[in-house]
Amino acid sequence: MRLLAIAAMTLLLGLAGAAFIVWPSVSSQFTAAAAQHRLRTQLVFEIDREAIRSERLEAARERLATVMRVVSPAIPIESASIAEGAVRLELADSNDTQRALSAAGRYGAENGALGLDIASPAPGVLEARVNDQQLEALAGEAASQNAEIVRRRLASFGDRVSVEVTERNHIRVNASAVDDMNRLRTLVGETGLLTFHLVREVAPKDMSAGALPINTILAPPHPIAGDNAEVVERRVRLTGDELARAHPSTDPQTGEFVLSFQLNSEGARRFCRITRDHTGERFAILLDGQVLTAPRINEAICGGSGQISGNFTAESATTLAILLRAGALAAPMKLIEESAEQQP
Repeated sequence: MRLLAIAAMTLLLGLAGAAFIVWPSVSSQFTAAAAQHRLRTQLVFEIDREAIRSERLEAARERLATVMRVVSPAIPIESASIAEGAVRLELADSNDTQRALSAAGRYGAENGALGLDIASPAPGVLEARVNDQQLEALAGEAASQNAEIVRRRLASFGDRVSVEVTERNHIRVNASAVDDMNRLRTLVGETGLLTFHLVREVAPKDMSAGALPINTILAPPHPIAGDNAEVVERRVRLTGDELARAHPSTDPQTGEFVLSFQLNSEGARRFCRITRDHTGERFAILLDGQVLTAPRINEAICGGSGQISGNFTAESATTLAILLRAGALAAPMKLIEESAEQQP
């Protein structure tokens, strides 16, 4: 009996020792998890003012070139380009300089939201710039719009996340107890601009040499789903603004993750016309200027629904659907500051 008692006591001590050895490891795991849930992260984003400037200059270049064509009598131009932060129009006849300035001035007055400063640095040349005061006003408007869009994107996080516009039109995101910060950064920082373009078939050697047809761009593949760069028309045929719904799903034939979408009535009408007129050609879908997919149009698609396929995972398809449902940011943003601290 004594031997049995000693053996039993030894076993109990051994179990207690094992428990004692294991407990700190489990405790540290709980402590680490608790610390993660007490972590408060702050992200600060800055509006990309140069992107706003570039967008305004591109709009001004196209519009000013149109103004010169429609004024009576028309003012012939040799070129309309953008360089060194300005739109530069070169006239065919320098004697038209004053008349061109007058026409451009009327355009600027009628379109003051562009904030154009228009001048003639030399006979036969017009330059238009976006002034800094108007650029800052546009950045302020973009910050307010972006904050609202980001709030919609982060709605699933509930009260763990807050979004506010701060001084200098920065956007500050405060996140508490968020496990997947990479996903949160993507949801906040991606511009989310979906555009549809016709593909122009170009020989690979010409593409590599940069010998592209006029009014086309070389769009790189998107990192989350794209495979190949494509030469696409600069002209945008449809945008994400015409989406009524977007949700992740799986292709019933391949089992791959895809993004299914439904266009609104106007978008469906335009999509039908485009696919009918360009059957046999390829139609690229770009996200923030990068190719998600570029399928061939086999027939007219008039139901207003479709799907975007690519190298999606369940997470990336879901993230893209959230971005598209919330809408594109009014202007791109850059992450300029990130900090974290333990909450009490």
